Amino acid sequence: MTKITSLSQIRKGKVSSTGQPTQCQKCLGYGHWTYECKGTRPYLSRPSRTQQLKKPIVLKRQAPAKIPSAKGLADKILKEKEKERKESDDEKK
Repeated sequence: MTKITSLSQIRKGKVSSTGQPTQCQKCLGYGHWTYECKGTRPYLSRPSRTQQLKKPIVLKRQAPAKIPSAKGLADKILKEKEKERKESDDEKK
């Protein structure tokens, strides 16, 4: 069940329309909007692009199963089906 908030709280920036308290994108604090922020941006240590390129995350890829050649594939399937039909017709007789 969602908590019903007043329109004045939403307008003041204390709560968003979803009922969650608003979080500033600049200082990551709650209760005010980014344009109202008087705080400083916290330092978040992140790897540089060079560091990312030197140590890439290797995704494990599975080699696809042996793919039959597309050339003549439909003909091969039709021949197999035709052979199965002949065998079933011979068994019925």
